[in-house]
Amino acid sequence: MANKKISIEGIDSKTGKLKLSDGGKTKMDSDSLFRNITWDIDKKCKEVKSFVLDSKTTDNPFKEAIPITYDDKVKLTVKKGAGPIEWDYSINWKDKEGKITPSDPIITIKPSSGGFAFFITKIVMAIFVCLGLSFMFFKKKKSKN
Repeated sequence: MANKKISIEGIDSKTGKLKLSDGGKTKMDSDSLFRNITWDIDKKCKEVKSFVLDSKTTDNPFKEAIPITYDDKVKLTVKKGAGPIEWDYSINWKDKEGKITPSDPIITIKPSSGGFAFFITKIVMAIFVCLGLSFMFFKKKKSKN
């Protein structure tokens, strides 16, 4: 799985909630080589000035401490082997007037379902099978001569 980017795209005019590029739900494989999640404010978004991530649980699935200051971009790396966990958090965002509003997305972190290591294992196994068959074929051919 690739690194994830969650962009704040704006505010839904009907609900007043954040519009997020991931729809408020992101899935991450904790055994992937690429375990970074980046939150940012889309350049087209004029309503949101800054934000802070606020964990609703005591578990921190990231290698780094979750920043406690408002910013326009946050990048965190999921701990290798973390999960399974649904990290419940809020994005508390400030508008131009400084008013703070929460939004409540979820990130699902799961242990590897194979991924890159599974792929490499299958390739290595296929190579050994081919070598074994080749050895048997040539050995049989030599014994006939």
